[in-house]
Amino acid sequence: MTNRALNLLIICCLYTIGCLGGTSEKTAAVDAMPAATAPAGIADLHLSLSKPIYSPDEPIPLEMKIHVGKFDLLVPYSAVESRGAFLKLAVKDALGRVVTPKHPITFPGQTKTLIRKGKAVRCVQGTELKASTVKNAVLENLRTYYELKPGDYTLQVLMGLKVYHKSLVDQSPEIIDIEREIALVQSDKNRPPDAKQEMIGLLRKEIERARIKEGDKLNQIFLPLDSYRGLAELKSNIIALTIQ
Repeated sequence: MTNRALNLLIICCLYTIGCLGGTSEKTAAVDAMPAATAPAGIADLHLSLSKPIYSPDEPIPLEMKIHVGKFDLLVPYSAVESRGAFLKLAVKDALGRVVTPKHPITFPGQTKTLIRKGKAVRCVQGTELKASTVKNAVLENLRTYYELKPGDYTLQVLMGLKVYHKSLVDQSPEIIDIEREIALVQSDKNRPPDAKQEMIGLLRKEIERARIKEGDKLNQIFLPLDSYRGLAELKSNIIALTIQ
């Protein structure tokens, strides 16, 4: 994948769905799609219920599959994980009126300042969506957020998916200090080249040991805010819900 190719795809998709001033709008429902099939655009959303009819007090779990297109995507973790993927859920009654939630769906993103090439960079926690894969997100119970009386409803998810260009791995203070020490060694004009390489090699091994010690914590990635690439406005299919 080239950066130029992905940039062109994002720009084309944004024009197609109207968020850069285009006139066309994606309105067709999205059918279920096998994981091996990549959508033509950035990603497609498929919303589903386990059944169409629920009793008045029965929990209503919602599931959404995010079908990723032909390129890997770096996106905010809070936009696609668990209830975060449902932040713009639209619920309408039989007359097409929007139902106001009793509690808004929230899932705040984690921000953090990391070091990139010796400089502090403000980041948001991110995740990588691999090309041609499917990411599942679940809202455990729609009733937690909506008071739904008996009747017919429609549900649809809107998503403003921010796409970023670069990612950084979370690092412990110990690793940051070692990286700074490596930078000092590299800039030391009085140290012989062979001695520099030996010292840098030893410091790199210390970083490897620190990463093993930190474990899963360092698997988190963060997206520099200055690497923001564009916004894709996505719409899921529309599904029917009946409360008896």
